Amino acid sequence: MNTGLKWNLAVGFLLVFLAGVTTGTVTWHWHRPAWSLEHSPSGALAHRMNERLRHELGLTPEQSSKIAPIIDQSAKKLETIRMESARRVRQTLTETHLQISPDLTPEQRTKLAAIEEKHRHRRDRRRGFSNPPPAPEESPAP
Repeated sequence: MNTGLKWNLAVGFLLVFLAGVTTGTVTWHWHRPAWSLEHSPSGALAHRMNERLRHELGLTPEQSSKIAPIIDQSAKKLETIRMESARRVRQTLTETHLQISPDLTPEQRTKLAAIEEKHRHRRDRRRGFSNPPPAPEESPAP
């Protein structure tokens, strides 16, 4: 292989690598706001709601400050609804696992417990726990 061809190949690989990095970065930035909205405290949600309305409706500073308490109250209600919904989903899944457990083999029960632990760990990481709290004790599977 001659030197010119080697340089062309090296530059080609470098360009492909940079294109991948750029695509990954753009994709991450594009999807990040949706994720952060889902997992944000009500104060951040209220701020984004206020900013969006201010921008899209062309609100004056006076209008924006006048509606801020209403938006704050709505954001708190939405956060309460989200938390209650998440609690109900976890409760339903726990009940489902308890109901199906008698029909599983011991190995399958172990795998199910590992799946539950993995989900618990992910949930705790999303909430910002560096050392997650201990899992609640559940009754042993029959």
